[in-house]
Amino acid sequence: MRDASGLFWVSFMVKAFWGDQRWNRWGQGHKGAKVLFTFLLFYLFTF
Repeated sequence: MRDASGLFWVSFMVKAFWGDQRWNRWGQGHKGAKVLFTFLLFYLFTF
């Protein structure tokens, strides 16, 4: 993890990502894809 601000941006982006209604509707049939994208966000911003 780089620093606290990086962690803040990750949490902010994940909240926005999971809270988006279009993503929620699409994600109902694509749970695995949402998990994968969330993992990729964490991977990109924490390593």
